[in-house]
Amino acid sequence: MVHGGALGTIIDENLGRAAVRHFPERTGMTANLNINYRAPVYSDNFYSVHSTVNPEQSTDRKAYVRCELRDMAGRLCVEANGLFVVPKKLKLVRLGDHF
Repeated sequence: MVHGGALGTIIDENLGRAAVRHFPERTGMTANLNINYRAPVYSDNFYSVHSTVNPEQSTDRKAYVRCELRDMAGRLCVEANGLFVVPKKLKLVRLGDHF
């Protein structure tokens, strides 16, 4: 089985990529991350990870993002949501459009 911390890293990265594409500055950071583990994830199987930004809640400086990790049968294994922000005072490097 895959360790929950490793899954958390994958989920955070996937959520962050969706959020950064939403921000005009193309940069940001995790402010809050909530993960619910629903079923075991095995290292010898394939999984899909899908993240979406909630456009109704999100702004140019905040992005509310939801993520699901599913096995190939469509069973939900991990679900997460996060808040990503563009800090006001911290100068971050723009990641670009192709990452």
